[in-house]
Amino acid sequence: MAFQKGRSKTGGIQKGQKHEKTKQWDQIGDYIVNNGAERIIKYMDTLEGKAFFEAYVAILEYFKPKQKRTENENERDVNITVNESVPNKIIVEYVNPVSYIKD
Repeated sequence: MAFQKGRSKTGGIQKGQKHEKTKQWDQIGDYIVNNGAERIIKYMDTLEGKAFFEAYVAILEYFKPKQKRTENENERDVNITVNESVPNKIIVEYVNPVSYIKD
């Protein structure tokens, strides 16, 4: 039967209900976050040195994805001064700021 405008929905899932596959994905997500995380922590505790570092980096990529590298295209001569006697004070000065102004 062809679609008729104004006719109410008669089949499928109702508004607000989750599809069965969505429910299954939710269950997998719950396992990963709860039971799976506990197992990973126990496993990570058994690792040492290079093995731990490699596993840690591999898992970290799923937790916090790598960000795209950005490079500054404006090459400027900059002086950075750090005064050790004044904590938390860094001075950044452009060597020749007038030359960087575009007309």
